[in-house]
Amino acid sequence: MEIEEKLSWNTRLEEAAGIFRENPTDDNLYRLLTIIVSLARSGGMWMVPVRSSRETGQPFQLLQTDDGKSWFAAYTDVSQAEADEVTSIMSMDISASLRAAEGIEEAAGLMINPWTMAAALPMNAVRIALKVMEGAG
Repeated sequence: MEIEEKLSWNTRLEEAAGIFRENPTDDNLYRLLTIIVSLARSGGMWMVPVRSSRETGQPFQLLQTDDGKSWFAAYTDVSQAEADEVTSIMSMDISASLRAAEGIEEAAGLMINPWTMAAALPMNAVRIALKVMEGAG
């Protein structure tokens, strides 16, 4: 299956992320995590920023917010990724990227579409999604 087709599945994710951003309730977080897990289980993809060099040991470019927190960023489609003018972008399986985000100690969580319609998931939400994906929840 083509990467473009897998990225096209992210329309529901964009909608749920927008709703969560506007109204960050537990119900909206649950809905967003449900969609992320469903897409991950189906082989869904999104795009992530990467460093051009691997001198720090991990290849992902983290986004730093004004409060000093660092976030693993994910873009739902090419137009969202193009808003990131500074870093290189690669497509990645959602499940693999969630595991990668969890493994980065300084990451506060996952930020979906950070430059245009940011929705931030704290690391505990990423861990919940991983547990559900692995059948523990």
